[in-house]
Amino acid sequence: MSQAIIAVYSTFPDMETANQIVQLLLSKRVIACANITRGNSMYVWKDNIESSNEVFVIFKTIKKHWDTIIELVHDNHPYEIPSISFTPIYCQSDYEMWIVENVT
Repeated sequence: MSQAIIAVYSTFPDMETANQIVQLLLSKRVIACANITRGNSMYVWKDNIESSNEVFVIFKTIKKHWDTIIELVHDNHPYEIPSISFTPIYCQSDYEMWIVENVT
């Protein structure tokens, strides 16, 4: 069973927002799981260097759900321009199978 497994990365302003979006994606079965952690981000916004505490989330899923995830995260995200990106991941076959079974 070879599906394109991806890790989707996004940032959120607080734990409550991150948890709400994770719950939404899990309930729609477009992700199998998510890792949530706090951190600090630095970035340029409107010509200023900014620093803020954020919540980082890595969602595990299959590539066919990418467009749905973008739509759901974007539509429910408080940021004007949310960060939503993905990278392919390669994992052992039993973990891959677990992801596939929990999103399809």
